[in-house]
Amino acid sequence: MTASTGSEPGSPKAQEHSLRTLDSLPRVGIRDFARDRGRFARPGRPRSPLWGMGDTVLIDFPVGPTVVLTSDPEDAKAVFANRDGALSFGEMLRRFTPHEPLFGSDAYIFREGDEHLKERRKVAPPLHGKALKSYERAMVDIVLRRLPEWPLGKPVSFSQFGGQLALDVMMTVIFGVSEPDRMRRLERAMTAYNAVSESASFLGVGVLTTLLSGRWAAIPRLARTAAAVDAIVLEEIAERRRTGSRTDDCLTMYLDIDAADEQPRGDEFLARSMRGLMLAGYAATTVTLGWLADLLVDHPESLAELEASLDRGEDDYLDAVIAETLRLRPALPFTGRRALQDFDLNGLLVPQGAYILIGIMALHERAELYPDPLAFRPDRFVGARPKAHSWVPFGGGAHYCLGAEFALFEARVLLRTLFEHRRLGAVAGHVGGRSSRTHPLPIPAGGAPVVLMARPSC
Repeated sequence: MTASTGSEPGSPKAQEHSLRTLDSLPRVGIRDFARDRGRFARPGRPRSPLWGMGDTVLIDFPVGPTVVLTSDPEDAKAVFANRDGALSFGEMLRRFTPHEPLFGSDAYIFREGDEHLKERRKVAPPLHGKALKSYERAMVDIVLRRLPEWPLGKPVSFSQFGGQLALDVMMTVIFGVSEPDRMRRLERAMTAYNAVSESASFLGVGVLTTLLSGRWAAIPRLARTAAAVDAIVLEEIAERRRTGSRTDDCLTMYLDIDAADEQPRGDEFLARSMRGLMLAGYAATTVTLGWLADLLVDHPESLAELEASLDRGEDDYLDAVIAETLRLRPALPFTGRRALQDFDLNGLLVPQGAYILIGIMALHERAELYPDPLAFRPDRFVGARPKAHSWVPFGGGAHYCLGAEFALFEARVLLRTLFEHRRLGAVAGHVGGRSSRTHPLPIPAGGAPVVLMARPSC
């Protein structure tokens, strides 16, 4: 193939330019990758033999895709900056993630170029800016409603509590379901759907089939539980259309957006989109809240500073704690693109059809970016915003996570409200910072065990 001409790193190049080929990269065999994949996707890059081979390696699959794996922030910058259609985010998702069976092949995340940007502009408003503030009261009420259910003075799983809060936010803020019976049915249906999507069997079948065939296999149980969720959302949509009722939630905004569109997508598409938002928000928030509690109780000095800052009515340190948690324990360990044509990755020729994967956790553990990178130090972000291309828990570029602002706002409100009424204590004998080896999500070992205590003022 003859690549098109370009002059900047990260753009296609004419063949007369001398670029390194993939043969110049260290090769990681499938056995070594399989043995070390846990540490690639889990904390501790400097201890990983895989990353000990260098910043950029070639994963050598005997059958399957050509994969360039990098933790270089300049590579991340080049990938995220691409705008000429040489790289595809959607094709990477189809090959390596369960997004297609979970969200549907017509989801906006699979669109590229101008079509992607147009769709993104339509679906963004409910997750950004002024809309967020309208959700705050509902998020506060969710925490206050759940607090009496959580026992005091004995070990509990904060990941479990965080997951419950995330689910409540999705049902209230995303779906806006208020009718009690429908809310109960939706919670049961969503819990069943989440259980399938988090199951080891789902991920195991998916990983195997994607390596062999390039697509995640259809799983009947997933389709059944998804349909059950969609049916309840369609009930809510039908009732709103019949009664004209309106509430401050994402569903109301999306109904308005679809009604004003020149080509409305229909209620089934809206229901599927709501389910996709729910699943993405639930998973990311569950992981983040669990890790935040686990890391804080393991670092009592940071926990004390957080409590003191919140008592002063300040959110800066809380925001820094959230940013540092996402640096050390991002909900997803990688992002990437597929090369739709030959691509210059800072002097490396990535051939058409190959995949570029960016190791998010490994990038976050680079000592030149973050001194003492494995240490939990929220002060890194006090008075300093995270920098693009060196802090990428939500990816970057045109495909930067649409729900990032929502997720950060949600974590701030939920945690601020919780700490107004509870204190966190460590569980004797528990060693924090370790990742579960059995749960499909990268949650803390043991589900982030903590002891909840009432605030003296309560």
